[in-house]
Amino acid sequence: MSGNKKGGNKKGPSGGDDKKFEFNFAKEGGQEERKSVLDLAGKDAHILSAMQGKLGQLIGKSSGYMETLSKPVQDRIKALKKIQHDQSELQDEFEKQVQELQKKFDAQVKPLYDRRSAIVKGDTEPSEDELKFVEEGAAEPNPNVPPVEDKGEKGIPQFWLTALQHNPVFLDLITEKDEEVLKSLIDVREVHIEDEPDSFRLEFHFTPNEYFEDTVLFKTYHVTDDDDEPLKLEASKINWKTGKNITVKIVKVQQGGGRGKRGGRGRGGKQGGGKPQTIQMEKRTESFFNWFTEDPLEGLDLEEEEDFDPEEIVGMDYDIGVELKDEIIPQAVLWFTGEAEISGPGMDSDDEGGFLDEEGDEEGDDDFEPPRDANGKPVENPQECKQQ
Repeated sequence: MSGNKKGGNKKGPSGGDDKKFEFNFAKEGGQEERKSVLDLAGKDAHILSAMQGKLGQLIGKSSGYMETLSKPVQDRIKALKKIQHDQSELQDEFEKQVQELQKKFDAQVKPLYDRRSAIVKGDTEPSEDELKFVEEGAAEPNPNVPPVEDKGEKGIPQFWLTALQHNPVFLDLITEKDEEVLKSLIDVREVHIEDEPDSFRLEFHFTPNEYFEDTVLFKTYHVTDDDDEPLKLEASKINWKTGKNITVKIVKVQQGGGRGKRGGRGRGGKQGGGKPQTIQMEKRTESFFNWFTEDPLEGLDLEEEEDFDPEEIVGMDYDIGVELKDEIIPQAVLWFTGEAEISGPGMDSDDEGGFLDEEGDEEGDDDFEPPRDANGKPVENPQECKQQ
């Protein structure tokens, strides 16, 4: 169920096998290489089709192994198959009950998420009962820290942006330009897909902003039983306002002005190919919003990936969705405060509260960025803050 269920191929964007793949949406090019990889796979399609046809002819036929066994042993095998049949029926019934339990859980947790959303957006204030809550094991406030001035903020400013940035997976995906857009993010929800128990939809809710027309962006992961396409993705097409698309930048490129064919004269007998012209083109840039795609391979520079594995790249995209579904949405307030326990591949914590990557590097690593407080200031050690 939600909160405990993990993704299948849990290699994740920050962990995995010896070779580390990175989601670099910024890099352009590699499209021809990608096409050639997929075309190469298609060339052997007739061989695969022939093999599948041959195997199809064998379905339902005996392998001949049972005939090598004595009658008493064959009877015992038959008994085991009956047991297997009963176990399968029990498993089917179990899965049906789990789905019903999931529906009940979703119905009960929705009002809690609605209440959380209302407080975050500033639509309501905490009730007296909520303010009486005493957190077990919570540290006493430090009397030496002066109270922060009440500036009349509405709700909890930048709640979801802060929560996401305190998660190491999303910290690597969010750029400075993304931060400005994500300040208008007011809610993140998971929606289960009817009759697809392993599928889920992630919704990002925004206030009206200067960057795009949409108020809801989504990404859906359809987990299927189809061996040829076990995962199907759907994603919002973002309707960016004019000049506000942060996923691309405008670059100037010169065209023309070269020599004619074979180094000779150009058209009309003149030397060269005419006067150079400067044109403007869009070039993809690094951005969290590139994640809203139905093709995780889009934008990757395949020249740098010698052991290019499309399935692993898609798996990492799925793991990002699972991290959001299972970790961030259920525990959003703990990610906001920096108290959430970091789990997943390569995210073991040491005894002193520092976080270790796969090679044991601590917070002193050049690439490490500490969590930030509500004012955007780095928190030197979130664990110590909890213990004060």
